[in-house]
Amino acid sequence: MLRFDSATAVQTPVKIRKRLAFASASFIALAASLAAPSAAQAQTAPAATPVDEIVVTGTRVVRDGYQAPTPLTVMDAEQIRASAPANVADFVNELPALSGSTEPQNSNSAISSGAGGINALNLRGLGNARTLVLLDGQRSVGSTITGSVDVNNLPQMLISRVDVVTGGASAAYGSDALSGVVNFVLDKDFTGLSVEADAGITTYGDDKSWKLGIAYGTPFASDRGHLLLNGEVANKKGIFGVPRDWAEQGIYLITNPAYGTGAGQTRTVPERIIVSGAGVSNATFGGIITNSALAGTAFDPSGQPYQFAYGSPRLDPWMVGGQAMANQANTFNTLDPSEVRQGVFTRASYDVTDTIEVFVQGAWNYSHGKSLSGHQYHLGNLLVRADNAFLPQSVRDRAVAAGVTQFNVGKFVGDFAVRGTDNDRTTRRVVAGANGSFGAFDSDWSWDAYYQHGETST
Repeated sequence: MLRFDSATAVQTPVKIRKRLAFASASFIALAASLAAPSAAQAQTAPAATPVDEIVVTGTRVVRDGYQAPTPLTVMDAEQIRASAPANVADFVNELPALSGSTEPQNSNSAISSGAGGINALNLRGLGNARTLVLLDGQRSVGSTITGSVDVNNLPQMLISRVDVVTGGASAAYGSDALSGVVNFVLDKDFTGLSVEADAGITTYGDDKSWKLGIAYGTPFASDRGHLLLNGEVANKKGIFGVPRDWAEQGIYLITNPAYGTGAGQTRTVPERIIVSGAGVSNATFGGIITNSALAGTAFDPSGQPYQFAYGSPRLDPWMVGGQAMANQANTFNTLDPSEVRQGVFTRASYDVTDTIEVFVQGAWNYSHGKSLSGHQYHLGNLLVRADNAFLPQSVRDRAVAAGVTQFNVGKFVGDFAVRGTDNDRTTRRVVAGANGSFGAFDSDWSWDAYYQHGETST
């Protein structure tokens, strides 16, 4: 890839010269009132000296963000260290614009796509494939068939800042930057040795985790070259099942049946309420008929029919009370997936001249993630004919008497194994390139070119 950029230098502090035609009238009036001397002062004050320029400084001026031609959010290494995230993706995802990103905790259901266990950024909820993730301005290697980049593969300890282009940037970068760009910038001058180690466990005594990272940087060849190394190993045991009181007691956030504009409803009450002892009303492990005159007829594990006890309030698929607790399926889910990660990154650069640098870098990353995603389920959408030979005779007789020819059934398919993910993913990336600068046409020009080869095996 070959790229040329030209930009007019902007300095900080910001300089505002005498040409103030753009200033508002109120600003000029305020400046005049502050500068005008009193009558007594005017008699003794020396003649005013013309001002060549006004220099405005301030700690609130963010140079990197304000110099950009598009809206830009800049997060530096100091902010990242202060947050102390488990990985840099957790820190970036704190931005409201990235709140819908894919994380190992919310990708349990990504079974067939192979995306379970990755950290993929998603600006404005437009999808991972519409958010371009760069490392030092270079495209990285996708970790899924859709091209989503796993941020866990980036050299965490060598990142100096993160630039988030919050405006659409597809015109400059391509259609995969429709929602914006997230650029992770390396500290290419890092010198010394840095070691990070942490371990954790929940207050419930589960989900044990630990991480060890090492970063090293050193100059060589009389400071014309620089070598970077970064290695990381992480392990998280995960939480299989949902061993928490809120799950075992059937605590859920459900739609309030009293909210609305229908009969007996009002908009003066909360639209969503937290309830205890809740469960689904339109599926059981043995199956339940959800419509027609046979609605509420359920089947035990041996296939014998019984009358299901509905709770109240009931607003499909949720109900409170009755036999709701018999439909709890949290035991077959994963509250937090298990995860094993290993990664190595290296970069070597050399200044051929004072204005030309060549570099080569390589990365290898491995991850293994495992999670459960519950049994297959059907919430009242299985169509069964009333003359089905597997129905108990008593149910067929009731159907004939009521003139029912078919009905819907809801079921948790506990007969089959629990669904889940067990993903091994290896990503390899090699980059070689050069960059430099020169002056031409009264402007400062910069150029860079690189070749990249990457592979992901899942």
